[in-house]
Amino acid sequence: MALARPTRTASRLEIGTFVSEPRVGTSASEPGEQVTRWRNRAVDQLIDNGTIVSDAVAEAMRAVPRHRFIPEVAPQEAYEPFEAVVTKRDEEGNALSSVSDMHVQAFMLEEAGIELGMNVLEIGSGGYNAALI
Repeated sequence: MALARPTRTASRLEIGTFVSEPRVGTSASEPGEQVTRWRNRAVDQLIDNGTIVSDAVAEAMRAVPRHRFIPEVAPQEAYEPFEAVVTKRDEEGNALSSVSDMHVQAFMLEEAGIELGMNVLEIGSGGYNAALI
């Protein structure tokens, strides 16, 4: 399923610029191009399974560097579309905080139907979902 190429807005261009910056701590074995391939592969999987159905959500998920919001894991792990990432555990190893998987985040954004000019209150996010919005 191919999505039409959306028109970019000024705010999305700013996010695109952010994506092109080198990731702090990225080694030569994990160049930006590889991270972009992982991100695009995950988005393609979510389009193929019908989770992502709009150009806006596809574009946002391709533009926002998820791995920058989840420094607890390697960049490749950040782009597993069906796996949440636990970001904090208690002393017994129980999960206390996590970042939802890309599938859940894409589904929520599609269901929200956010359009230009709407006001959105994002609560409880580590920043990734707010950046997608």
